[in-house]
Amino acid sequence: MDTRYSLKRPVQDLFVDQKDVELMHEMTIKVLKETGFAVDHKDALEVFRKAGAQIDGNIVKIDEKLVNQCLETVPRSFKVIGRGSIVGIGPEYEPAIATGYGPPFVLDHRTNEYRKGTLDDTVNLLKLIETSDVITVSNLSVLDAEGLDMSLENTYTPQQMLMLKYTTRPLCMGAIGLLNIKDKNKRLRDALEENTRIIQEFYGIGYDQVVSIQTVNGISPLQINYDAAENIFGAIQANQAIQTAVLSLPNITSPASVMGTAVHDNIITLAEICLMQLIKPGTPVIRCSLTGATDMRFTAMTVGSPEVLLTAMCTLALGRYYGIPTRVCGSETDAYEPDYQAGAEAFQGLLPLYWGNADYEFHPAGILGAFNIISLEKFILDEEIIRYHQRIRNGITFSAEKSFAETMHKIGPRGNFLQMRTPKDYKKEYLLSNLMHKAGSNLKTRDEKGTLRENAIKKIDQRLAEYQVPETTPEQMKFLNQYLPEGHKYNL
Repeated sequence: MDTRYSLKRPVQDLFVDQKDVELMHEMTIKVLKETGFAVDHKDALEVFRKAGAQIDGNIVKIDEKLVNQCLETVPRSFKVIGRGSIVGIGPEYEPAIATGYGPPFVLDHRTNEYRKGTLDDTVNLLKLIETSDVITVSNLSVLDAEGLDMSLENTYTPQQMLMLKYTTRPLCMGAIGLLNIKDKNKRLRDALEENTRIIQEFYGIGYDQVVSIQTVNGISPLQINYDAAENIFGAIQANQAIQTAVLSLPNITSPASVMGTAVHDNIITLAEICLMQLIKPGTPVIRCSLTGATDMRFTAMTVGSPEVLLTAMCTLALGRYYGIPTRVCGSETDAYEPDYQAGAEAFQGLLPLYWGNADYEFHPAGILGAFNIISLEKFILDEEIIRYHQRIRNGITFSAEKSFAETMHKIGPRGNFLQMRTPKDYKKEYLLSNLMHKAGSNLKTRDEKGTLRENAIKKIDQRLAEYQVPETTPEQMKFLNQYLPEGHKYNL
């Protein structure tokens, strides 16, 4: 009888059992009902008020009945349409992988120097995304980069349009902020909706289609700030999916224990999800806690510590308990270069995605320096770690045929399996890396093969040289040229 083991027991079950999940949920409801959370947005307060929540100033308290009512309308899965592909997010799909965004600095792979990110860096990262065999969702890795005309009335849309020109993957959108819109009479939600309409018009599809995942960043401790609420209203106006993200600082903006922080982040996540479902039941949602640890010796956030993985275990367990698509941490690290520390922390950070059967991954490739630095080298190296995890997740196939007992009988003791033709099973079951060193340990081989970083740089240059801008009609080019930043418009 054939049986296939492919992590059917997800790794979070080794850390969090049913009683633990129920206790975290119980404590979440206790705080939501007795302590509440702050909401710095009058329209959001009104939504909660109409739903029967207890309001005292800007503090909102909700009970379990309202939470359950909102959870019932959250889709268990959904799809996002891209220019060249459609990605499903939920338990029945392979994990969706979207690159992270936000680092202001770049580690230059040619000079090994740290510098401010530029539009060229942004575009190079988009090119790596488009040529990647593991990244399925596109994002803008360097925001507000040097080279962008910051005098524009709207600096959000030109950056998002770069993704439409250089990639064909579905889009994950960064949160729109007050600094992106110069017109103070214009609401962020309306600017976000307009941006979404541009994407839908470029695709030539209806306004009811999900073409992006909007990022919403809750603030710790225990609050939904104005920007987060506006992004929620905007995404819902545009009928788009939303990913929640909470990044707390344990012992500073969240409790000192891993469980306490997991409960705290769950409170913010559920509060945001309730707001979304009260505004529009059925809004597609991805929930997440991105919290890692705090090193109190420096009062610094750390994203490569073991507690990142442990918090992710709680996040995954709660996500499955609620039946909501769940995102986990990525390959982020506190290291400042693609070294041993970066590799170890990246492998750990990516483990919950594949070993825990999560639905969505953010920041999977290229992050250094606790979200402050992006590296094309590390992007390439992280892709390889992702391939390792994908292979591990595929597991082991067990059958009488797979035992190769008959082959061993033919070869016999002291025989040599090389005398037979290499079976398809070998090529299917063993990952043959083209980047990591596998050719032996003598000095001649080392000199011939080069260092891992040297090989990564060669791979960057190769991928960028072979990249071709996706095929686009003259009408689409003309359409995008209205919004693309200077230097990246099509030559018409």
